[in-house]
Amino acid sequence: MASAERPLLAEGPAREWLEARREELNARFLLARRRFPRLDGRVVLDLAAELLPALAGKGERGSAELMQSIYELILLHAGRGLVGADAGETPLGVLLRETFPRLRPLLLKDPRALPAALSNAVENHAEHGIIFARALPDLAAHVTEPAELLDAGAVLAWRLGQPRLREQALDLAAKLPPAATLAALLLEDWPAEAAEPLRAALQADAWRAPEQVLSSATRARLKEMPAGKVKEVRERLAAPPLETAAAWDLGGSIGNFTGFGGTFEEPPLLLDAGARGTRHRFWALSTDGVFRIDADVFGWTCRPDAQADFPVQEVRPKPGKLAALLKGVVASPRLYPDGQLEGPGGSVKLEAAAGAATFVTAPGLVAFTRPDSFRVRVLTALMQPMPADLFFTNEDRKVFPNAGAFIKVFFLVQVVRSGRVANFGRKLGSAMQIKLPFGLPAIFLLQPQMNVGLRRIHEH
Repeated sequence: MASAERPLLAEGPAREWLEARREELNARFLLARRRFPRLDGRVVLDLAAELLPALAGKGERGSAELMQSIYELILLHAGRGLVGADAGETPLGVLLRETFPRLRPLLLKDPRALPAALSNAVENHAEHGIIFARALPDLAAHVTEPAELLDAGAVLAWRLGQPRLREQALDLAAKLPPAATLAALLLEDWPAEAAEPLRAALQADAWRAPEQVLSSATRARLKEMPAGKVKEVRERLAAPPLETAAAWDLGGSIGNFTGFGGTFEEPPLLLDAGARGTRHRFWALSTDGVFRIDADVFGWTCRPDAQADFPVQEVRPKPGKLAALLKGVVASPRLYPDGQLEGPGGSVKLEAAAGAATFVTAPGLVAFTRPDSFRVRVLTALMQPMPADLFFTNEDRKVFPNAGAFIKVFFLVQVVRSGRVANFGRKLGSAMQIKLPFGLPAIFLLQPQMNVGLRRIHEH
């Protein structure tokens, strides 16, 4: 039975639309059944009765085109068994039943293209498809145009474990409303002021989790911080990682044995990809060929790359003193069997990398393999703490742009940019002095500790 012959719908725009296009819809159903012989007319009819009324609304402009798009998606997905009364909770079922009704205002703005684009995105997410579908309305709450929703969806896709989208997602995030960026990163409770500093940090190094980049205390300060200070925070977070940082940690573990659902039949060997390699992209050789690895804090993918042709980068013994003297300064970073990482900027001992077989490096990062392991391990330099001089707060956690403003409010005194000696009898490095209001000098004489405290704050 063709799907539009017996509409199980109450009176309303959806039923009127089905009846007006019965012949056209029947023809589309028969065409779809040629492609999907198991397509059941009753299933299509039931899905149309369930899904179309909520999207038909009151028959506003665009609703007819939207119902046409949904009907075509019903034929496509029911024909493949991905939606239906007996299909259980599936990503596409969640998208059609839960998400699309909540996205209706945006769907009406682009009723032909947007439903199909979102359907493709959900289907591409496999095990994370339901999470993706249910997060879309949260993104829609912070955007006004379909294109913005798709851009925010790309950021969400990266967050849910698609590292190949990292660069694109971060570029798109720069154009989105801050709240949309944070919602796409599943950080909807963060203040909008945190969006751009976080984006800059992840662009510099996406091996750091957002909570490591901006602590809850720092996020609270950002809400009251002047724009100039927020910019300074952003610039510090955007700085590249230190090559010879003192503290390192395991940033990620990539790949596995094929017998456990992984990619490698034999322990992989990392390749020297030169300029094509980045801190988030490596190439590895195993018995099945060369694989491209894209990875960051949110996830990793490992895919065959038959076109890649790079040499293995082995860990070699450390040269003797004479050989090192003749060779001079190390031009590119080298990892030695004892875990010593040596480069133009100095050296650092990485105990966790001792015994490595192959390696690749980037500033503040070393990825390595072991002869007896099917995993690629990534060590990253720990982020330097946010400098204390970025923040001046009182007991109410009010943020001040500089030490002078802190002193003026908290101690009721004024920093005057003239003279070279402070009232409390101490030369300052800069041409400043503290101007005390009437009566306060006597209090300072009676309480020397207040004098010292004020001096230390100003010097800090």
